[in-house]
Amino acid sequence: MLSAAPIRRCQFTPPVGDRSRLEQHVRELSLWLSSHAPAVVVTGAGMSTESGIPDYRSPHGSYSKGHKPIQNAQFMKSLDARRRYWARSTLGYPFLLSRAPTKAHYAVHALEARGLVCGVVTQNVDGLHTKAGSNPVELHGSLHSVGCTSCSYQITRVEHQARLITANPGWEEFHCASDGSVSSRADGDWAVDVDEAQFEVPGCPSCGGILKPTIVFFGGSIDESVKISAQRAVDQGCSLLVMGTSLETYSAYRLALDAAKRVPVCVVNIGPTRYARSDTTVFAHGKPLLLEQRVGILLPAVVNALSE
Repeated sequence: MLSAAPIRRCQFTPPVGDRSRLEQHVRELSLWLSSHAPAVVVTGAGMSTESGIPDYRSPHGSYSKGHKPIQNAQFMKSLDARRRYWARSTLGYPFLLSRAPTKAHYAVHALEARGLVCGVVTQNVDGLHTKAGSNPVELHGSLHSVGCTSCSYQITRVEHQARLITANPGWEEFHCASDGSVSSRADGDWAVDVDEAQFEVPGCPSCGGILKPTIVFFGGSIDESVKISAQRAVDQGCSLLVMGTSLETYSAYRLALDAAKRVPVCVVNIGPTRYARSDTTVFAHGKPLLLEQRVGILLPAVVNALSE
């Protein structure tokens, strides 16, 4: 019998930036966008924190609670690891699916409509940029689809959720009967104390292979076609606007560092970024403009300021 310990949701609270300098930063970013349009936007987990999805590296993020993301090699080699992942993802996916775009996502789309932004590259796998109307390059894939690692079979995550529930009767009912929800993590699963040993993991109905969410797990590789699309997106901009990311993930840092060699850069993020450790001689237009603000507060204010 499937079982788990009852738990309550721990609401994620995104960090707040330097509110005393908000008006100054609104003016600075408004001027920067007007002077260097169109910009290409590169985003990270900080874009989605106000929707309730935690980030990784902030003081209240997933890493601060001991979360260790699953490694690609673990998932592929270990049935126990796949059971653990899918058991927790089955509980966590309905929460992720229900998340709405934040004001920051809609602000990015508004800047696209005004011609101030010409492309979006995101590290996020939550699909919120798409929900807000943008057409981003999803550098690390999307949690909203599942594919076979041995053949071309693909299925939506919603359809796969139904298969998981059918294969594991009582799993979803346990969650629905518990008092409140559980704590969402940056990976889209939930931090729960569950006994997943008996969790049934459906295989590919076409070939029997391993089904995997169409995302890049840690230690995995980004498809070459995605790398090319991301580079093309960055190359078309006259500037680069980095938001809600520390750039610690090399795939995004590589794009941002390459762009900094050619175009002006602005970073909106709470906390240090990998740029701070970069050789300043790589920046063709001087050091990036650094604004330590919550993206969901600063960017909508900038859109309003540009409308006046």
